[in-house]
Amino acid sequence: MESRFIRKVRTASGVVAVQTVVKNGRTMTGVEHLGSANTDQDLAALLATAKDRLLPGPDTLDFSVEQEPVTIGDIPNWTVQ
Repeated sequence: MESRFIRKVRTASGVVAVQTVVKNGRTMTGVEHLGSANTDQDLAALLATAKDRLLPGPDTLDFSVEQEPVTIGDIPNWTVQ
């Protein structure tokens, strides 16, 4: 069964990378890097783009639950010790 989702990852430089991921079972069959965000506004724009890429057509039903806006601070920062 194929699943598609948005992944937000903190990079080594401390910015947040936004990617769309396609998995078939346990195997990743596609990863598309959309960009990196330094600010909350950049992150919101990248997440909107990612959502549009995951749900491209008007025939697609969106059953997702509305979530709180994501901020840069919400992404774990493993680069700080």
